[in-house]
Amino acid sequence: MRDRRYDQHYDGHYDVQGSGPLLLVIPGGAGHPMGLDGAVARLSERFTVVTYDPLGLSRGPLDGPVGDQRVEAWSDRAHQLLDSLLPDGESACVFGSSSGGIVALDLLTRYPERLRRVVAHEPPSIGVLPDAARQHSMITEVYEIHRTEGVAAATARLNAGLEGRSWERGPRPASTAATAARTRGASRSRTPERRRTRPWTSSSATSCAPSPPTPWTWTP
Repeated sequence: MRDRRYDQHYDGHYDVQGSGPLLLVIPGGAGHPMGLDGAVARLSERFTVVTYDPLGLSRGPLDGPVGDQRVEAWSDRAHQLLDSLLPDGESACVFGSSSGGIVALDLLTRYPERLRRVVAHEPPSIGVLPDAARQHSMITEVYEIHRTEGVAAATARLNAGLEGRSWERGPRPASTAATAARTRGASRSRTPERRRTRPWTSSSATSCAPSPPTPWTWTP
């Protein structure tokens, strides 16, 4: 049975399922462990599985756009949750998927004493790839397309990049271009500056050590 809890030492909700060694599941860019129920059910046969919602999207009011996200902020939240669950001197296993895998690596780098074992599933750590510059350029282009043309066009560009296919930007309908222009103008009038989201990089493929704090790039 799943047990929903709120801890005075952690300012957010989390779910606990199963029994055994503690296993923290860090979700990906969606910010919620949706789609992981099957895996959690199997893992809970051997572990006490803890899932949580780092952004509060499923438990808190959405009163504005979600701002730029930073890896170290997510790993600090995960560390706070582990501290609220573990006795002093004990450690936990951690599973992070997609962007959550990046968080798991950062958590391991900065708080190794709290982690017994880490599984980073498909972390988009493009800085350690042989063609890092090309991948970084592609992700930056996806970000700009999302800003100017919307989710569908950005997703098409991302899929082409991930699959190694060539991609050419098609003509935009006049209504789409006009809407994008109005959106950019409204955004500038509300906020004097918007930070660019950049991919997380690593200075070493073997150490998995993160670069100095920078925003990360989310992937659908």
